[in-house]
Amino acid sequence: MLRITIATSLVLLMIGLPCNLALSAPIDNFDSSLLLTPPPVPASQVDTFSPGPNIHFDSGAGVTSVFGDSRRVELGAFSGGVTDSNGVSIGGGIISYSSSNSGDSSLRLTYDAGAPTVDLSGEAGVMFDVITFDFANGVPLPITVTLDDGTNTAFINASASAATPPGIPFEMEFADFTNIGSVDLSAVQSIDFFFDAQVAHDFDIDSIRTFQIPEPTSIAIWAVLGMLSVAGAIRLRRRK
Repeated sequence: MLRITIATSLVLLMIGLPCNLALSAPIDNFDSSLLLTPPPVPASQVDTFSPGPNIHFDSGAGVTSVFGDSRRVELGAFSGGVTDSNGVSIGGGIISYSSSNSGDSSLRLTYDAGAPTVDLSGEAGVMFDVITFDFANGVPLPITVTLDDGTNTAFINASASAATPPGIPFEMEFADFTNIGSVDLSAVQSIDFFFDAQVAHDFDIDSIRTFQIPEPTSIAIWAVLGMLSVAGAIRLRRRK
């Protein structure tokens, strides 16, 4: 298994692709269970309604995060017909957002360490695994991530689309955040993820965490080991 891993790293280097990123601190493993749906439909509204938002705070309920055990989950104000519905569920290592054909809402996840703050100066960015995305009419899913050190904020606007491969990590580097130079990454107080779901969007995400980019020295060492592994394999074949 080690030989396959080394050889694969070497091939990636030879064709100019980056090696696997080093996974680092967990922000949310989505192990604790939660189910949020919009408030009941007001009887006075017949055709459309916009209840919400529905906000839930988890604290000490099994939230695994470098930011502590507190998590704020907000299911945004919902709009749609009285027969439409949406909701978000957490558990089993996955967070799922779903909406019916005419339903429109949003999802916000906020992690606030308070004091002491979190040192992310050694991290390259944040990422999560895209499990599934169901985009109605091919409309992308806008995503905004915001870092806050208690004084200044930095943010990045990204989007996932129907072209986003399922099961592939969705990565956002801190270097690409707007105003990142004003944020003290060694003392981050909170991080916020806003998913501006569009009509009839559905998506599943597995594990939000930070990542590191291997140092050039480490990459060079893997390259040398990879070449030695390939050379050894060639010798063994010739002997046979």
